[in-house]
Amino acid sequence: MRLRPYLFRSCPRDLQSQQRCHAKPPTRARMAPPAALQNAKRYTLAALAATLAVAAVVTVASVVLRPARVTFSVARTGFRRTPGGGLLLNLTLAADNRSRHAAVAYRSMFVDVGNSTTAPPRGSWVRATVAAPMPLRQPGRSAVAVAATVDLVGAALAAAFTGNMTASLAVMLTAQAKFRVGVAWTRLYDIKVSCGPVSFFPAPPGAGAGGAARLPVYCV
Repeated sequence: MRLRPYLFRSCPRDLQSQQRCHAKPPTRARMAPPAALQNAKRYTLAALAATLAVAAVVTVASVVLRPARVTFSVARTGFRRTPGGGLLLNLTLAADNRSRHAAVAYRSMFVDVGNSTTAPPRGSWVRATVAAPMPLRQPGRSAVAVAATVDLVGAALAAAFTGNMTASLAVMLTAQAKFRVGVAWTRLYDIKVSCGPVSFFPAPPGAGAGGAARLPVYCV
């Protein structure tokens, strides 16, 4: 087998010379080329800018998609006698959307009338019939009227529930709605407000103004 001559080299016989001869030459640290460093900086800055942009979009979306400010009130009340001594209570709820940009879509709406104005609500409650079809859409800066009726069948129920037409009643509104800004819709929100005391009957003589004079009654 023939060995290549460049694989071997002779070294001097003294010890120091041999150590210097057999020592490996120092390796030089490899430096990244300037172009690679610039590209790394660019990638880092681009990733940071993308993160900030996403955070800004999330912040703006959370502000824009905040539900609109909608206030509810009992705008009108009244009653009508029915055969058998019963009463038909009529009321009109007003929903006022004060937002300039957010529209509202009510998926469901329930109205209950109770003969107790204390908090928490007590007494008897009767579910009203809501005349407005659902879903009910409401644009920004608008008010919608929702009519509802409560049928108190029979003279005994009507007298007991209304205190012979002298008691003030309470109204409770429960609804589910979504809000829209542009083309984006929010999640479904639960709405529950109570309004009272609400009078459906004229005030007795000498008792001052009647129920209609104390309207509207704002809900909280």
